Formats: sequence, C-alpha cells, structure tokens
Amino acid sequence: MEKTTTITQNRRNIEWMLLMYLLTVVFPYDLIIQHNLWTPTLRISAFILFLFYYRYYQRKAGLLLPVQKVKVIALIWMIPLITLTISNIIYLWILNEPTNPLNPLNLLMTLPVTILVVMSEELLFRGQLIQHYFANETLLKRILFSSLVFAALHLLNLFSGIPIGQVLLQVVYTWVLGMVLGTAYAFTQHMMVPIMLHFCFNVVNQTIYQQLAVSNPNWLYFVVNSLIGILVMIYCLYLLRFVIPSKHLQNEEM
Repeated sequence: MEKTTTITQNRRNIEWMLLMYLLTVVFPYDLIIQHNLWTPTLRISAFILFLFYYRYYQRKAGLLLPVQKVKVIALIWMIPLITLTISNIIYLWILNEPTNPLNPLNLLMTLPVTILVVMSEELLFRGQLIQHYFANETLLKRILFSSLVFAALHLLNLFSGIPIGQVLLQVVYTWVLGMVLGTAYAFTQHMMVPIMLHFCFNVVNQTIYQQLAVSNPNWLYFVVNSLIGILVMIYCLYLLRFVIPSKHLQNEEM
C-alpha cells in the first residue's frame, strides 16, 4: 500500500513537471512574438526557467535519480547506438555528392539551445518517467511508454505550421530515438550517457546535416535511416532482454 501511494504521489509530481515543461518550453511563443532576436532569447530563457523549476521540484518531491560510475566496458556496449545519432552523415557518405561548407559560427550559435533542450528532455523523459512515473512496470514497458510520451509531444509541432507528413515522420524517429536513449540510461544508470547521445543526434543529424546537405532527401535517405533504425532497435531489444537483466543480477549477487 505504501509503495502504491508513493508511486501515485510521484506521478502527480512528475505531471506537474510535464505541465511546466509544456508551458515554458513547448508552447509556440514564436507564433506570438515573431522577432529574430526575441525568439531565441525567449527559448533559452524558457529552458533555463524549466531547469531551475525541475531542480527545485526534484529536491522538494524527492524524485532523485540514481547515479552509478560508468565503466569503460559499458561505454563500449553503447558504440552501436552512436550510428543512429550520425545516420544522416552516413547517408551523405553513401550518396558521395558535393556538400555545402560547414559554418562553424552558425553551429556555435545553436549550441546553447541544443544543450538546454537535451538536458531538459533527458532529465524529464528518460530520468523521471522511466525511474519514477512508470516505476511499477517492467523495464521494457517503462522505456516504451516514456518513448511514446516523448514522441507524442512532437505532434504539437503541427501548431507551428509544419506539414502533417513531416510531423508524423518526426514522431516515428523520435520514438526510436527515445527507445535508444532509454536503453542507454537503463544500461549505464547515468544520465550523462543519454544526454551525450541526444546531444550528438541533435548536433550531427540535424544542425550539421542541414548545413552540409545540398539537395533534399531522396529515397536512399529513408532507406539508410530506416535500416539503421531497425538494426539499432534490434540491438536495444537484445540489451533489454538479455544483457541488462543479467547485469543487474550480477550486481545483486555482489
């Protein structure tokens, strides 16, 4: 009974965090304030506000996340997951076409928002949802449900005028990304691993790819990304089904 009450209370607290995330970060302020300077400034301010709120509420509600020392062997297990975060660059390499020059200044200007986005989403979706919100479910279900919530929130991009087909495609690959990041967190029990993978995905697969790409994606783009996504998902399911349970069992015996 006490465990059920604790989980219920944790869920209410995390729902408040989600609501704060929606109000500060996801709300499309750019539709109201259309200004080249105010939009990025407001986004950065919103993320900082959310992270301060998150940290305060996390301590107040006792929603702490476990931190374990990450061993080198655990990072080696994570190497196949990196392919998903650089799949667009792999596509450009296979395409072997000329690319635009990379603008380091534009890349540096996007880093503050990217860092804040990654930290906010990982602490909330991988940390709190997996660790506390779905605590009474199996590990696979916790990662699956947290990934579905993470992906579903991207449907709100429809209000930003993005075509529905593009939004649905974004929902699919963010679900796959969520499964990968959730597996990385479950395997290493350290938030820095999914944070770094997510950061790599946003910087390489989005910012750098958008600067390098000369032409629009073709059928090969979808084939390469789909194949990489399927293979990485199979690898994640293997880790969740066989490697992580035995790893936890060994820790308990020790």
